[in-house]
Amino acid sequence: TCGIFYCRDSAEINGCSSLQTSSWFDSEVLRNRQQKHTAIRYKQAEEKDNERMTMKFLLHKKGKKGFGNSIFGNPSLLSNDLITQKAIMPSTLLLIVSVFVLSLTTSCFVTRKSSVIEKISFGNGGGFTGNVTEYTLFANGEIERHESITDEKTIIKTIDKNEVIKINNQISKLKYKTYTFNHPGNTYSFLRIVEESGKEYYISWGEPSKQVKAEITLFYTKLTNLVK
Repeated sequence: TCGIFYCRDSAEINGCSSLQTSSWFDSEVLRNRQQKHTAIRYKQAEEKDNERMTMKFLLHKKGKKGFGNSIFGNPSLLSNDLITQKAIMPSTLLLIVSVFVLSLTTSCFVTRKSSVIEKISFGNGGGFTGNVTEYTLFANGEIERHESITDEKTIIKTIDKNEVIKINNQISKLKYKTYTFNHPGNTYSFLRIVEESGKEYYISWGEPSKQVKAEITLFYTKLTNLVK
């Protein structure tokens, strides 16, 4: 009898344990479903809020143009505006970034190009005395004159730094790095360009049978006008 009661009690206890386990599992599944459902509802509510704010903005924007052009007059305008905004925003952002990068690149290029020249020398020489008069324009705007016979150097004037930058930009257009011309003759003129890196480019002309580029003589004339 005791064995029977023991089996019966044991079976009842085991049955209760199984029932409790099943009940706990069902509760956990239900809780997970509720959490997922809540998350979905929250996301949907957030999307509706975003759409509502967009509608208010478009209503305000369209309202300034009159009722005939508002979304009340044509409900399809709302969807069209939303599509247009989504299409335009990435393009606008790309355009802004491109302009910003281009401005930085241009600024760096101009600064580098205007500061590459350390000094520009020009002048003339030869003839009976063989004297060479050389003028040197420095980056700070000072112009120095040097007479080879007396070896005398004198600062004769100082020009504006903006004028120096213009001259540097003009000389960069001469393509002096790839232009070689050395035909001095009995009397001659010359142009010497010294870069910050230490590289030096020298052009001389005066021989009647050899003609230097017109751009060189034109630039030389502009330089000599500075010392008159």
